[in-house]
Amino acid sequence: MKVIFLDIDGVLQPYNSGERFEHDSEKIVQELTDKKGIDYSQYYKIDVAAAYYDWDYSAVNTLRYILEQTDAKIVVSSDWRDIKRPYKVRDLLAIYNLDKYWIADTEKIEEDDIENSEEYQKYTYRTREIKKYLRKHPEVENYVAIDDKYLNKGLEGHFVLTDNLITYEQAKTCIVILNSDSMEEQIFERLTLNEKNISELKEELKKFEKYILNKFSE
Repeated sequence: MKVIFLDIDGVLQPYNSGERFEHDSEKIVQELTDKKGIDYSQYYKIDVAAAYYDWDYSAVNTLRYILEQTDAKIVVSSDWRDIKRPYKVRDLLAIYNLDKYWIADTEKIEEDDIENSEEYQKYTYRTREIKKYLRKHPEVENYVAIDDKYLNKGLEGHFVLTDNLITYEQAKTCIVILNSDSMEEQIFERLTLNEKNISELKEELKKFEKYILNKFSE
């Protein structure tokens, strides 16, 4: 299984966005409840309005593109999580028909959960939460964390840093990270299992070389 650890602010919702304050939040809560068949009144109305008005549509579609190209699932690592209402972000993603990709939120780590090793203390709280999820879910074969906070320490090779919003270029990097192992396996499988003449083998090697070059030039 492939997983996207998703932040919201600075990824889908740009900094200093405030269109939600210019609209009747109670009205949009009711409209979305009627349209989606989800009781949005159980959530803070300003959060629902923010998801509807302030999440950037192009950023949402960029996330959709990553999901469609990788068959990944979403695990929410953002502070938008709500312990008392665990399906909150899933239901907000439903506004954009992305709820089918959601599988979980990361767990917030309590002080007594934090390991005492010096190396572990160097990680940010969000990195620790992601690493805890990965330990508990060995079925995750590949992942990428998308965040506007620097999480690379501890998640090396599996992190994409955004600035205000996720971009198409960053999306391509996410796709390479998520698909890298499977693409390499497919190429080597074709080379190993199929009998080919020299010219065909050379062509396969050229494709593999091109893939490697593209992967590290992103």
